[in-house]
Amino acid sequence: MSTSASGATTPTATHTANPFEVQAQHRRPRVHKRTATGFIPEDSRKPLSELFPGDAAAWKKAIDKNVQDLKEDPDTISANVVHHVGSTLARAPFNVDELALYQATALSVRDRLIASWNDTQLYHTQQRVKRVYYFSFEFLMGRGLDNALLNLDVKKPYEESVSKLGFPMEDIIDAERDMGLGNGGLGRLAACYLDSASTCDIPCWGYSLRYQYGIFRQICNSKGEQVEAEALATNASNETTLKSDIPNSNFNFSSQPWEIPRLDSGVEIKFYGEATRGKGGKGVGTWTGGLEVLAVPYDVPVPGYKTRTTNNIRLWKAKPKVSFDLAKFNGTLPRWFSLLRLEPTQLYSPAGDFDASVHEAEEAETITRVLYPNDNFDEGKALRLKQQYFWVAASLHDICRRFRKLGLPWTEFPSSCAIQLNDTHPAIAIPELVRVLVDEEGKF
Repeated sequence: MSTSASGATTPTATHTANPFEVQAQHRRPRVHKRTATGFIPEDSRKPLSELFPGDAAAWKKAIDKNVQDLKEDPDTISANVVHHVGSTLARAPFNVDELALYQATALSVRDRLIASWNDTQLYHTQQRVKRVYYFSFEFLMGRGLDNALLNLDVKKPYEESVSKLGFPMEDIIDAERDMGLGNGGLGRLAACYLDSASTCDIPCWGYSLRYQYGIFRQICNSKGEQVEAEALATNASNETTLKSDIPNSNFNFSSQPWEIPRLDSGVEIKFYGEATRGKGGKGVGTWTGGLEVLAVPYDVPVPGYKTRTTNNIRLWKAKPKVSFDLAKFNGTLPRWFSLLRLEPTQLYSPAGDFDASVHEAEEAETITRVLYPNDNFDEGKALRLKQQYFWVAASLHDICRRFRKLGLPWTEFPSSCAIQLNDTHPAIAIPELVRVLVDEEGKF
């Protein structure tokens, strides 16, 4: 272990992500299901070999094999890149261009990031470190491949590897599109903070939204006024172009291979409805009715410079709880409508209401559709508020869940978590945290 300038210890640079090398610590017992961020308190009392399903020896052998696949010699790197060309991208070796090799190279680097990411999260959980949580509406990360190669100190062997495969590293790096997570100084400041925190071995997570259109182009209209346009890969004549200098607005796997979907860790976020309490207005509050939207997390590793610490940005994407209403689409009526003694037209058209069948999905997905929607009208203001509440509510749920794993009393929350708000966009996190403590935890 090494000690950083901040006083925190971190795994040494030679340590490889191997759960058999991380010893569990005693924790207070608390019922909590396993999550993607490390051990739960009950696990700490078990031998580490018992935490794996099936044969622990088989797991260890496979993990050791994966460690060998992450060696830094050019031949091993080339084999890993070619593996992703064929197995992940499903491309033949003779059918590879700069963009395809960029994706395969980035996926190869991501394998290393995930190893150090897992190592970092396990270590931070074991050591019960105080974590910093940085809320920012934007993260202007820049191109991830070049940054990751430099921070992992593997740029030279990767340059030699891709050169042998027939592509200069400059062309591979230039094929990357910027992440659609922001435009200006607010996002660049946030990205610098996350990068510096990783380099200084400070446990830090960023939280933001996974926008569909997170980058926009500034153009002038016929009156000379500045207007925004979505940053799609189209030119002014609406003709498709493949120029790499036009950012890809869709932050998805095909264009940005850095993110890690956590599709099984969604958080239910409520809008509207009403809250009720027990007699005398005391006790835990109950939120009923309203609209429920699913917040699905996507993780983006943030490596430090020449350190094994790899922090994280968690992005939330809004998804509907019910993406498609087949009854409305087909025009069939639910069985219970006759009990209400209503005419079919009072529910929806028996002929089929196609728009209504996807209305809930459209309403939910609009929340993370655009960065900074126009708020010059009431609907835009409501959408802005929805975005901000959706983001902070999901993030605080995640932070509180991670704190509960420690089994500590809520009086220890300030000693375990520090939440930094970048600008005024996440200000609603303050009353939302109060609501969680009062309504959900029954405190105060």
